[in-house]
Amino acid sequence: MPWLKKGRRPYLLYFASPGRVDTMQSKLQSAMEYLMTYGWSILIIAVVLGALFGLGVFNGAAALGSGCVAQPGFLCQMPVLSSNGLLSASIGQAAQQQITVIATGCSNTASEPSFVGLRPSVELTNGQILTSISFQCPLVSNTIGSSFTGTLWIEYTTPQYPGVTIPAELGTIGVKVAASGAPAMVSTSSSSSTTLLSTSVSSSTESSSSSSTTSIVPTDFVFCVSSASSPYNLTYFAPVSSSGVGGWNLSAQYPVPLSENRGAACDISGGYIYCLGGSSGQNASFYAPISSAGIGNWIATTSYPQQITLGFCGINGGDMYCVGGLANPQATYYAPVSGSGIGPWTQTTSYPGEMALSSCVFASGDIFCIGSGISNTNQTYFAPVSGTGIGGWNLTTNYPVIFGQGSCFVSGGYIYCIGNGNNNPTQDYYAPISGSGIGGWNLTASETGTAYDLSCKIHNGYVYCVGGGTLDAVSYAQVLSPGLSSLSGTTPNPNGFYGDSQSCQTATT
Repeated sequence: MPWLKKGRRPYLLYFASPGRVDTMQSKLQSAMEYLMTYGWSILIIAVVLGALFGLGVFNGAAALGSGCVAQPGFLCQMPVLSSNGLLSASIGQAAQQQITVIATGCSNTASEPSFVGLRPSVELTNGQILTSISFQCPLVSNTIGSSFTGTLWIEYTTPQYPGVTIPAELGTIGVKVAASGAPAMVSTSSSSSTTLLSTSVSSSTESSSSSSTTSIVPTDFVFCVSSASSPYNLTYFAPVSSSGVGGWNLSAQYPVPLSENRGAACDISGGYIYCLGGSSGQNASFYAPISSAGIGNWIATTSYPQQITLGFCGINGGDMYCVGGLANPQATYYAPVSGSGIGPWTQTTSYPGEMALSSCVFASGDIFCIGSGISNTNQTYFAPVSGTGIGGWNLTTNYPVIFGQGSCFVSGGYIYCIGNGNNNPTQDYYAPISGSGIGGWNLTASETGTAYDLSCKIHNGYVYCVGGGTLDAVSYAQVLSPGLSSLSGTTPNPNGFYGDSQSCQTATT
């Protein structure tokens, strides 16, 4: 070739086509997209795993299923069970300013167990957690890894009533035998403590040694103004649910002593409880705010025109209506209620019978009163109620037996009556109720034995009865509308209850 001269090296020139360059750029872009996509995926997975580790999902205790679900107002966590039945747990409370725990107990049922005294006892303030508190549990099997379910309990006193011992269920536990050694029964003087972030704790499930506490504030309660033993002005409250009644707590004392075997006539409206009566002030009237912390400070309000002992008082449509009482079993009065108390009382249509030691209910714009505990009758009357008082009384279907010292309530178009001091064994009945009166009565689930001087209240489809066959009896049942399921025992009242049909009331706070 003429252009290829001797002594020169030939060169090969390569020219990339535009299409080839685009292909290389495309491969680089694909690689970057691959790295970005999977890089973010890996990062997200790492964050999720970190969160799961933080929550204790991979903790050995969670894998064993060990935990404690506390009753409202209490806390229990970190249960560790040894093969000799000793269980160590952390406990706390947010129901009262201060309690003194004097004993602990563990049951393999929901029933109250035998208690083992703490030596020395330990003070537990509101929002505090005590660690390494010991409970003696009745094991069915002490094999390592075997399961145990049951309830933890404490007995405690309060500074206000140091002589009154109160049992309370802390919570339900599910735990496995994890050690063959035995934690020593606690020396509470050396127990460490920390402070809860929440001042109201009701549920805590242990998933790791550093688990967080879940705070669920209960909203449904029963409030009782009655006491079967000295001092006779104690008041109690407890959470209620479809599982029954939770641990009882003392609340603000009623301003005057109640009769030894009678409670106050009370009802709840607009976040306040209104009560009448008391042995040293039988026409006294008081009201107080209610909340998840119990009954607040009592305030005196307009006194009832006469003694109201054993009479009925209830609120309907912004007014309180009172019927009967030992002093005058036919007298009836009504008065407006508000956040400022009870207004002036006005006399209205007299009751045709003798209303005392019995029960009345409101339904369909009327008041219905059943029987009488002082005249031993089964007569039933009803009358219209309005902002101008009670209208004319009319006889309606008599109760099947003489009725007194029982308690009645209304649900789903039916009236239910539980307990009866004039019928042994007690038989409970229900009947349809309307503005035309009460229909035919039907027998429903009955008490086992005699039940009287009790207060039964309906709340969220369940009825809760305080008092009855024994002073500390507390029972509950589902309302089937019509009829009731069988009444079941639940957490007993610590100081006993000997009151009237209106001495206990339920409310959502």
